[in-house]
Amino acid sequence: MSVRALLVATVALCAFGAIPLEGGGSLVDPSVALAEGEMRVGDRLVAVTDVELDAAIIRAGSHVSVVGRKAKAGRVVFDVALADGHVVKAVPLSRLRASFRVA
Repeated sequence: MSVRALLVATVALCAFGAIPLEGGGSLVDPSVALAEGEMRVGDRLVAVTDVELDAAIIRAGSHVSVVGRKAKAGRVVFDVALADGHVVKAVPLSRLRASFRVA
């Protein structure tokens, strides 16, 4: 492995928090990454407020799962699976951020 490849690999591992930096931090602050980043398929979310999706009312503290992600009319939307197996299609990212947090 060349020195350049080793340096690139080390920086990448630091960026993802695999190698801690001095002071116990990493190059990426997880709270900032969550606030600015995208939700991913497979994330489990917990409702922070009561929210209505489709005809279902999800109470605060209830869990849902992100099962799909697509771009629709230039916006990112997600498919969300409820506890009973019903899948709510095309929920906007802004709606998820306002009512849920990653569990």
